Amino acid sequence: MAKKYEESEKIKRLERMSKDKSLSRKQRNEALAELKYEKFRDDPRPSLSVRKQIISGNWLYASCLAMFCNNFILKYGKWYTFVISGALILFGVITIILTILKMDKYKNEPDDELSTANKNKASRLAFIILIIAALAGGMIWFGILRHDKLVISRSNWTELICCICFSFSLLQGLLFLHLEGNEETSEEDE
Repeated sequence: MAKKYEESEKIKRLERMSKDKSLSRKQRNEALAELKYEKFRDDPRPSLSVRKQIISGNWLYASCLAMFCNNFILKYGKWYTFVISGALILFGVITIILTILKMDKYKNEPDDELSTANKNKASRLAFIILIIAALAGGMIWFGILRHDKLVISRSNWTELICCICFSFSLLQGLLFLHLEGNEETSEEDE
């Protein structure tokens, strides 16, 4: 009983420290990281590693991306596009429901320094790849296919922005998994 009281007091102290503006940002971030670790340790649910969190998130981003890209497919209305559209929506809804149900059963393992560094590196690479892909797509659209204009209405803006955000998140997760895989194999070699 006394140990449980000490742990709850430690969590309360860390919460106060993480919100205390008189401390430096570095001290607040350290207190916040320690607070996350203490809460993670006290949670009785089984843990989900950072790698598995990213994989689950990628399934979620892929299904959302498929659902938002659905409207672009429907604009070229052949009979088979409606079948593809229905399959994408069904895939998206089922995947979102299953991912949310699965992630609720597990606690998320906090990021360590290596995974934080790999996430930052993956974010930078994903941003660069998306910029290059946008430039290449524009050059193909206007240069090779010789289309004069690209019509984007108000309703298309939201879909386009969501597609870009989900593409970035999916690409970031895939790059993180690739970087983590490289780190694990180099550690095994040593």
